[in-house]
Amino acid sequence: MKSLRPDELPPCFVDPNGDTIISVPYMVCAFDFGTLEMRISSDKLIAVSSYFAATLKPEWLHNKVTGTENCSDGIARVMKRYELELDQDGKDILVGKTAATDPKLRIVSAVTTIQTSNPVSQLSLRERNDRLNTMSTVNLLGFSMLCDFPDQSDHLLMDRLRQCVRVVPLSGIVQCLLGWIDYYGTFTEMRERLLQFITSEIPGDEIRRSTLFYLRVACVLRDKSFFSWILDKNPFFSNEVWFGRSSLDTRLGLGLWTSEFERDLNFFGFVLRHLQDQPGRVQPPGRGTAPADERDIVSTSLFSHAASAQVQYEYINPSILALHSIAVSQDVEITYSHHVTTLTLTNVTRWLRNALITAKQEIAQHITVDHSEPFGFRINDHNSFPWDYRLGEDTDQTLFNLIATSNPFEVGEDLEFN
Repeated sequence: MKSLRPDELPPCFVDPNGDTIISVPYMVCAFDFGTLEMRISSDKLIAVSSYFAATLKPEWLHNKVTGTENCSDGIARVMKRYELELDQDGKDILVGKTAATDPKLRIVSAVTTIQTSNPVSQLSLRERNDRLNTMSTVNLLGFSMLCDFPDQSDHLLMDRLRQCVRVVPLSGIVQCLLGWIDYYGTFTEMRERLLQFITSEIPGDEIRRSTLFYLRVACVLRDKSFFSWILDKNPFFSNEVWFGRSSLDTRLGLGLWTSEFERDLNFFGFVLRHLQDQPGRVQPPGRGTAPADERDIVSTSLFSHAASAQVQYEYINPSILALHSIAVSQDVEITYSHHVTTLTLTNVTRWLRNALITAKQEIAQHITVDHSEPFGFRINDHNSFPWDYRLGEDTDQTLFNLIATSNPFEVGEDLEFN
């Protein structure tokens, strides 16, 4: 796949018969900046966006018309122009223009506004450039999805952004895309493309770090496969987040659904508690009750797996991680001190291997081992979904607006983290 230079756009963004120019700025360094110019049919924009249906009405065109141009099909069209600017709060907006603005003036204005709209911290020029390029990319992605350009365009735009910024804020881009979709009134038209973008461009570890945010998005998109895909990235998300104070999650149905889902997870907990007492449960042939030292080794071995896993999966309950290690392990390594006899080690090894077989048999109908998932397995047969638990009459559009216009990454009175 050919990469784009910072000053390039995929060819589909330039329709030779388009009559609307949409210009966004970009900046690599103080000596490398400019604008990216999309050329799109106004008929296409009006058909899929309530924003453009309103702003491209004949009575609102006077401040956007730049003249008449003979297009490649031989038809003379009245040309319209929008330029992406920042308001005093740092919000990016499209402004109609009767002539192109000097790119340097646009860049200076944008990076200055980015700083003045963030008075708490002093941003370096590089940080302001990164924010400007990220903002521009969000808009390019939005138009790519809105105009139903090929899926490959989204990847090319993300690849182009990686050339321009040090760190790509993946979840931040998704959040900005939600705001873009809500502002331009394209929720229905862009649902499928938004799903495609998240599943193809957002890695599993990023989903795991912001599970609640992505589950909220999945709730308003009402896609069962997508919801299950998100959940499998972090099936133990409820250990990290307490839903008791979230009115939004209640409206989404996540509150009640989580309670039901946790009951299903309790099954895993029962398996773990049985495993902790495994020497008394799975007896090797010809043996009675296990000695205390052997029982201690069993417990120590299980939770040593949990301790090592917790380095990678912070905040997850150690008991859950002990089960996780068993579910995805081919064998159980024994943790013991130097004074353990060979006979004791043999007995404990036999018991734990029996325990591993028993545990896998008990949970086989509930999970499928898949090492491509962050936790190494997928949960089978999701039988219910949060939207089945909604109590009010909120529409998906209403709930989408709430998610798109809030910041789900901040801790506030509506959401508490343990």
